[in-house]
Amino acid sequence: MDKKNINYLILLLFIFFINIITLVVYSGNVISSFFLSTLNLIISFRIVLIKKYSFRTNLLHIITPTIILFSFVYFWHEPLFDQGYLLTSEQRPEVTDSNYYLYLSNLISSNFSQNYHLANSTWLSQGVVFYGTFIFMLFGKSPIFISFFNSMLLTISISKFINSYKFYKVESLLFILVFLSPFAISYYSILSKELLSVVGLLWFFSNYNKSNKILNITLPFLFVFIARPNLAVLLFISVVIYNMRKNISFIIIFSLIGYLFLELFQNIIDNYSSISTILERNESALYNKQSSVKKFVYDLIIRDSLIGNVLMTPMRLLVWILSPLPLLDFSIISMFDNDFFTRFGARLDFARVISIIFTLYALIKITVNFKLIDKSFNIILVFLFISIALVSFNTFFEGARYKILFEPFIFFIASVTPSDKNKIVDIIFIASMLFVLFINVLKNI
Repeated sequence: MDKKNINYLILLLFIFFINIITLVVYSGNVISSFFLSTLNLIISFRIVLIKKYSFRTNLLHIITPTIILFSFVYFWHEPLFDQGYLLTSEQRPEVTDSNYYLYLSNLISSNFSQNYHLANSTWLSQGVVFYGTFIFMLFGKSPIFISFFNSMLLTISISKFINSYKFYKVESLLFILVFLSPFAISYYSILSKELLSVVGLLWFFSNYNKSNKILNITLPFLFVFIARPNLAVLLFISVVIYNMRKNISFIIIFSLIGYLFLELFQNIIDNYSSISTILERNESALYNKQSSVKKFVYDLIIRDSLIGNVLMTPMRLLVWILSPLPLLDFSIISMFDNDFFTRFGARLDFARVISIIFTLYALIKITVNFKLIDKSFNIILVFLFISIALVSFNTFFEGARYKILFEPFIFFIASVTPSDKNKIVDIIFIASMLFVLFINVLKNI
């Protein structure tokens, strides 16, 4: 073993002890804490032994699980545990669906044969609930074990993704956000569809880049389908549209499957995705937010007809993905409020604000240097465009968590794309932030 790997091993052992202490303190289960920490040690060491990676990439693989553990403590355990809201017996607007998933997983793991049907208690969440159930059954009923298992899945899938695209040494600081975007890690550290969806998408595009044969992408596609069926539909549509230009059989197959889908699920489509239902959902969310700024944005880009909304897609897409609304509505003082619900929500909002600022910079860089983007990313760009266009229409005000699914790919593409116009990128970014600041000042006058 050379000196470099010895240094990595020393760092890994240091992280190992931090992980095991944190797990024991917040779970009380020494055996499971030791097993999971050892498993992570082995996985991390195998990854860093791939000498093609830069020091920064190896370091990110090593520290990400620990940061996700601390994120669980900061975002979830500290504000909610003592108040009894870390696990909630119903979906409560003050917290998130993840707290309800934890409750269901805990209940099902107590008596699987009698309670397994409870996984159907919430919309399209069977996959994430059973995932939490099995972790509880294997390692013990502590949510921090799910956080740590999440972190191992994430680092493995990112490593697989990097290997498939062969960008081993990335110098851009944006690359750090592929692992550690603040808003993303807040949900990576809890039982969530977001983590499973990101892992599934990374796995899918890794396999697709190596070979787009059906057998090679079926398993990761099924993983995405189990984690989030509606996302799998978007992924399927994206792949078909991307491949239409190459093979006429794709058009025929897509048309047949699309027709059968519409016939079989017509009632569901009418109830969930009709124009009237979508408008009602967005208006309800808008009413709950009570924001004059959001009301203005809604009136500007949401129309009451299908054709009108199709025509507004480009503007709606940009406003949704780059929305400055969290920056306008956020108050940093709320992070230290005495009310634990306010403190909990403000911490998530602050993480979202930071992620939006970097997402803005990444998208400006991608746009300015669009012609320099590696062609292997074309399928991902098609997926991002179709998904963001549809999600921004279907749940404009309640789709913030979907941004987590797109962030790793936006940051990765931005970080590996060469840039010969850095000054232009910086000027546009600074101008955009000054505009947001100006709007914020006007709002408070």
